[in-house]
Amino acid sequence: MLSASAEYALRALGYLASEDDQPWMLNHEIAKNLGLPPHFLARILRKLTTEKILKSQRGRSGGFRLARPADEINLLEIVEPIDRVTQREACLLGHTYCTLEVPCPLHNTWQRIMADFVNLLEGTTLAELSVSLFSGKCFIVAPALEAEQEPAT
Repeated sequence: MLSASAEYALRALGYLASEDDQPWMLNHEIAKNLGLPPHFLARILRKLTTEKILKSQRGRSGGFRLARPADEINLLEIVEPIDRVTQREACLLGHTYCTLEVPCPLHNTWQRIMADFVNLLEGTTLAELSVSLFSGKCFIVAPALEAEQEPAT
């Protein structure tokens, strides 16, 4: 439901929120720690800086940081500038004629799913995402696979 850009944005900002003891973090540090392409991530972080979700500072002690506390930023604020999820009107079945007046068979169901999805993003803060990461129940970087796995018996 989200583009790779929006997923990377959530991962990067979740990481920044969980590393709140660091005043500024460099793009390449974030990218390296999350296994993301640095040039692609840099564009995303610049976009979120323009949207005033992040602050950026150039120079030796520069980098990126959250513009507001993580509990004041909801996930929709992060995703919307990238994916425009509140403006999606595309038909799930790909029909160009699918509208409220002439709906496809899945139109109403899809509209409810998208409304629930937007509500989920709007109702979840970056702090909540960060707490989930600290609990160890969730991860933001894929866990490493076991180097040696026992053969199936």
